[in-house]
Amino acid sequence: MEGAMGALFASGWTLDQVLDLTWTQLAFVVGSVQLHKRELVTVFQDTLVACLGGKPPDRTKKKKNKKKPTESQSIDRKLQALASLGIKIEEET
Repeated sequence: MEGAMGALFASGWTLDQVLDLTWTQLAFVVGSVQLHKRELVTVFQDTLVACLGGKPPDRTKKKKNKKKPTESQSIDRKLQALASLGIKIEEET
């Protein structure tokens, strides 16, 4: 918490402003300040790597290839959802 408070004070917050916050507000503000600082470091690091001739890492999230469920899997999931609600459906054989 000391490092987080230091980040707030370094960002221009006063002690009175910090003491007026609730714990929830304080956690949100600290998280926001730390996220912003992390993004600044990332931008600086990527710029430095590019200036030195390196290739900056790809920071985009890659989507996983999800297979479309088959019709029987889809029906099974729906039956399980209904069963969890207390509606039992018996299959005809």
